[in-house]
Amino acid sequence: MTPQEAWSGRKPGIAHLRVFGSKVYAHVPDQTRSKLGDKSMPFIFIGYDSNTKGYKLYDPTSQKTMISRDVEFDEEGAWDFGTDNDSTFIPPLGDQGTMEQVTDVQQEQTTPPTSPTSSVRSSPPSFLNERATERTRSLDGVCEDTERLEDLTLFCLFADCEPVSFEEATTNGVFITQEHYAKEILKTFKMEDCKPINTPVECGVKLSKNDKGEKVDPTLYKSLVGSLRYLTCTRPDILYATGLVSRYMENPTTTHFKAAKRILRYIKGTIDYGLLYSATNDYRLVGYSDSDWAGDTDDRKSTSGYVFYMGDTAFTWMSKKQPIVTLSTCEAEYVAATFSVCHAIWLRSLLSELGWPQKEPTTICVDNKSAIALSKNPVFHNRSKHIDTRYHYIKECIANQEIQVEYVKSQDQVADIFTKPLNHEDFIKIRTLLGMTNQV
Repeated sequence: MTPQEAWSGRKPGIAHLRVFGSKVYAHVPDQTRSKLGDKSMPFIFIGYDSNTKGYKLYDPTSQKTMISRDVEFDEEGAWDFGTDNDSTFIPPLGDQGTMEQVTDVQQEQTTPPTSPTSSVRSSPPSFLNERATERTRSLDGVCEDTERLEDLTLFCLFADCEPVSFEEATTNGVFITQEHYAKEILKTFKMEDCKPINTPVECGVKLSKNDKGEKVDPTLYKSLVGSLRYLTCTRPDILYATGLVSRYMENPTTTHFKAAKRILRYIKGTIDYGLLYSATNDYRLVGYSDSDWAGDTDDRKSTSGYVFYMGDTAFTWMSKKQPIVTLSTCEAEYVAATFSVCHAIWLRSLLSELGWPQKEPTTICVDNKSAIALSKNPVFHNRSKHIDTRYHYIKECIANQEIQVEYVKSQDQVADIFTKPLNHEDFIKIRTLLGMTNQV
């Protein structure tokens, strides 16, 4: 029996007691957080404040202590301090040096502000760490700048078959793939032994929200679609298929889940595919724009797609359902071309800042002559008066000679892969034109 219980007859509360040294996440106030900043930061619990109802927390990154009560404890988690790192020293619980909101633990050492460690969601797998260590050894004689070396290390964690030296990357090109991540997806959804297939979407397939099939677990379906979404960073060949199945995450059925699993079967057969960026001196920006017409059976909206090149390999792409219902293929292609023009203007600005200004108008290839004629016609007439004003931005860009729209045959339209399901022959052809290969 405690003295408090003997005096008052009530047992003292111990809900506020926490495990000393446990990991804790403190809330970052909105006033001190940027728009895309982390909402919490990791700390180490080192005690209680004697003046306020708060916890004393220690930040091993900045080597400072702070007091906060808006925290979440992870008492089962553990910090990996290493063996010879003096920066992980936890200060004593005395009052000296901890009276202010934030004070330096080591007064003699000045530590510049660094990015919070919580910006990295999780540690890379061990096999990636080993590969990164082997690759970065060859960079020691090339990059003496620590920050530059760290950037290249992060790149090596993403690229599966990265060059062994910086000179090789700038001379022979770079091959980027997510083979290990794709294998993890197949393992997670128990599709390691599935039968491979040639295309991610069946040609001519039509999915609907009103499907009468049996309902499936929405959480499992969303997890699968989210995993595929991340894979599209280096796999533009599955972008349309992933966007198609993502339209039915609210009430997925067995039909939708079967379509999503078909993408996994396609990935199984192309597990080692990626993008090969060859060395080139051609910095001319070229884009392709395309659209289907009323492809969505539920709301009859069209799907826009575009892709941009610098050299022989695509480096940015998009497949997205249009926000409006168009009345003809001409309007659908016109709206899609405007989307691609907006992206092209941003790319021109970005390349100019990077030292590669586009001196000539950027070419946008469209396979609809009516849409091209409409974009070049400054006259306001009845056939286009109902189109929203923002979609006429393409006319201004053409008049300012920032963009030029050219006709391309449908069989040579690379963006066709982002707007509709294709047969096997056309799909393989366009996939090759995107720069995707399994050979370095």
